[in-house]
Amino acid sequence: MNNDKYYIKPHIYSVIRFISRFAFLLIIPAFQIAVFKEIKTLQSILTLLGCAIIIIYAFIRRKSEFFLADKDRILINRGVTIKSQKLIKNEKISTLNIKRGLIGGAIFGAAEVFLDVPSTFRDVKTTFYMGAKKAYEIFCEKANVIYSSEFKKIFLSAILWSNSITGFLTLIPLMNNADRLFGEALTSKIYNGISVTEYLIYAGISPAAAVVSNIIIICFFISLAIQINEYFGFKLSEDSNGLMYISRGLFKRNVFIFKPEAVNAICIRQNMYMLPFNLCCSFIETVSSNKIKGDMSLLIPPEKAKVNYEIISQIFKGFNNVCSKKITPPRDAMAAYKYPVFAVAFLISATAVVFSDAGVFGEIIYILLCFILILILLRAVFVIISFKRVSVKINNDYISTLTIKNFYTEENYIPHKKVQKTEISQNIFQRRLNRCNLKIYVFSEKKRCICIKHLPCKEITEILGF
Repeated sequence: MNNDKYYIKPHIYSVIRFISRFAFLLIIPAFQIAVFKEIKTLQSILTLLGCAIIIIYAFIRRKSEFFLADKDRILINRGVTIKSQKLIKNEKISTLNIKRGLIGGAIFGAAEVFLDVPSTFRDVKTTFYMGAKKAYEIFCEKANVIYSSEFKKIFLSAILWSNSITGFLTLIPLMNNADRLFGEALTSKIYNGISVTEYLIYAGISPAAAVVSNIIIICFFISLAIQINEYFGFKLSEDSNGLMYISRGLFKRNVFIFKPEAVNAICIRQNMYMLPFNLCCSFIETVSSNKIKGDMSLLIPPEKAKVNYEIISQIFKGFNNVCSKKITPPRDAMAAYKYPVFAVAFLISATAVVFSDAGVFGEIIYILLCFILILILLRAVFVIISFKRVSVKINNDYISTLTIKNFYTEENYIPHKKVQKTEISQNIFQRRLNRCNLKIYVFSEKKRCICIKHLPCKEITEILGF
């Protein structure tokens, strides 16, 4: 933060945001006008009076607020009937996020500033609207770019991240069954309504299947456009004070600011779509990063593993992925990962066979179960391929874990001083095989817990000192 002293009143956009919260009060009058073409005089007067009160209160509320900042602290004053002041020391702020939305940022030039401060009981989250230029002037300094992602990598990332690719792959069987599922009446309407051009694009399949294909492809590209908008222009920078800046977004611009020493864990993920390309992406875990969607704490978009380690080593001094001790689950422990998946797949297959001859409704259930079955089998293949990488590694500075989540592997690097608690548990079957589950707790709002299953109990207890 700059050394100057700032006194700022809320941006006018904060009034618009406050008034928009009460837009639901206009639903009933609008519905009456649309349906009955009339509205009672008394009701219209009460509606207008209520809107006037809300607007007046919003402007009074804005007038009573102010934001005071200097090199040591931030003071936020709020309240009309009940006054409140928040005093936050700059050194206690764990993360800071400056968001410029499409409407507030592009049209009104406003930015929403999020301040996250660790608290004993829960995270203190403070927001304030101000001019975007003023926000960048106060909180951002000149920084050197450490990493910048090219558009082709962002485009590839959007495809590999997007959940719609899973839907795109699993919904393909629906095209072959579209005629039966839609029924004769709806299918005939589709035949009459579909354009020749659209049908020629999907030459070789029925018009009903062409409509389904069109919907699937449109949804996929909408999701793709959203992902590109989120991550366009991704840059990672560092200023002279050691603060890190993550800036990204096309129409909705975000600048995420954090201190390297405030990071509780570094997380490297690789999903099943990144695996063939040998790509992975990195995230940071702070006290408050779990309450926002994980992508806000994205540190490095999908890149080669070597590039991820090089950038992480440059940011976090002393980072070392070379381990002095390594523990892996026994090879026969894979059964605990894959057999439950195959058991669920068998049950779903049996259920799908039962519903396959139950009419149109049964056909719909059958198709849905086939989607689920394909996803489960994909996960089973992913688990078999990734199991050999599951491990716990320890060196002088970090404890590292690699685990398998739903459709991705997660490699966590946790500084020893950031570990809040370690826990070992055994069920009745693990006791007989002398295995255990290890849980590592990291300080965060949602009690972040990293769990690694079916590890050799004797080795874990010796290394961790149980």
